[in-house]
Amino acid sequence: MALPKKIRILLLLVLSFCNVRSQTLEQAFQLYQKHNNPEALEMYEQLTKVDSTAGAANFMIGKIYAEVKNFSDAVSKLQKAIEIDKEGSAISGWSHAYLGQIFYQTGDFRKVEWELNKAIELNMNDVSVDFAQSQLMGLMADEAKFDSAAALARVLMNKHVENPEPYMVIGTIHLYTHRPDSAVFYLHEAIKLNDDKSWVSGWAHVHLGETYLTVGDIEDAAYELNNAIRLNKAPSSVKFAQRLLDSMNYLSPVESPKLKNLTAPKWIVIEGTNITYYFQDTAARHAKIQRYIAEHELAYLKINEVFQSVMPKKMKLYVWDNRELAKKITSRELGFSNVRVCSSNVAFDETVGHEMTHTFCFWSFGTPITFTSRFITEGLAGAFDQDEHNKIETAKKAIAGKKYTSVLDYWKTEDMDEKVLNPVAGAFVDFLYHKSTTEQFKSLIQDQSQTNAENTFGTSQFEQLVKQFDKQMKTK
Repeated sequence: MALPKKIRILLLLVLSFCNVRSQTLEQAFQLYQKHNNPEALEMYEQLTKVDSTAGAANFMIGKIYAEVKNFSDAVSKLQKAIEIDKEGSAISGWSHAYLGQIFYQTGDFRKVEWELNKAIELNMNDVSVDFAQSQLMGLMADEAKFDSAAALARVLMNKHVENPEPYMVIGTIHLYTHRPDSAVFYLHEAIKLNDDKSWVSGWAHVHLGETYLTVGDIEDAAYELNNAIRLNKAPSSVKFAQRLLDSMNYLSPVESPKLKNLTAPKWIVIEGTNITYYFQDTAARHAKIQRYIAEHELAYLKINEVFQSVMPKKMKLYVWDNRELAKKITSRELGFSNVRVCSSNVAFDETVGHEMTHTFCFWSFGTPITFTSRFITEGLAGAFDQDEHNKIETAKKAIAGKKYTSVLDYWKTEDMDEKVLNPVAGAFVDFLYHKSTTEQFKSLIQDQSQTNAENTFGTSQFEQLVKQFDKQMKTK
């Protein structure tokens, strides 16, 4: 990650005034600034061998390791820098701040907050505190602790009125707490203040697109999402914007080369009690359509008894008869959901509850999920798909001929083939649902990490549940 100019200057000053060989430190730092990390690393390592109290050198080694995702060694060096820095100087402040960033990337969220707060508590210089507060603000927003995130955003705004990042965060908070008008205001302010058009503008355009989608303004949504793609500042924002645009091609006449020779469906719209249905064709199958609607309205009520979702708008189902046409127009295999706008695309013959559950899960209990995992998200959709088949047997068929050790291996492997992962995840979540209390299952939905599951059920009980499930999976 490239450092902002102010931070680079401050770090150079910090390093040059340390009780180590300042000239060598400066030379190493210049190599680092020129992206010559191998030589910089070698020079810093030499300094630590010559001077065991070289806290600044340990800090920079840790930072370089973090940038190449060698997180284990990075943590070790940053902690060493703190240990050496007995006086709790700026080196400790920066080390705690970067430890917080590393633990965020590795998913150890309990440590993130402690490290960032420690950096703020040391308060050795304004820039390191700003950096830690900015990181903490992002963490609080990601964990849906919106009051805390907004409070930090206000602090940063008051200190630096032209800082675009807190405006982007507040705009995003207002999007997810159903305040579209103020979301639009803050997100536009973030873009206006972001002179260098960094990742902040990229994500602000994406969130503006989302906001316009929630109020049905398809044209402005497409405009903002295309802006995010044109900026191309953060790969994740570009990918997210492209996915939203692809899912919108069937909703509006957004120009797209892939649609030139295709005729998008002329949707037949039928309003259900809880769902708006878009059918490709209803001719000569009135009874079939009525049955379809009745099944889905009943499933809606049954599933939402568990998730108690509070959605910003009525759920929409786009029901395709032609899977190939759907793939050509949307660039995706059916089914899939745009949960933020409560919209799903499904085949007519698809299981009743699978895609619906994705939306229920996202809006469950009226509060955003604090941590998602593909395993639990797909597991919930499989567990509540309203199909009466034996889910354990279906999972066993999916792993036939494959090595199976424990269901936890599937939880940890995010890129596994969905034809294997989804049935196993569905069976396990269904198993847990029938073994848990309402509060335990709610906790599993809201924080989908394995660590949270262990805390929720208790380590001993959770291990027993895993053993019981694995035994069933291994039984012939």
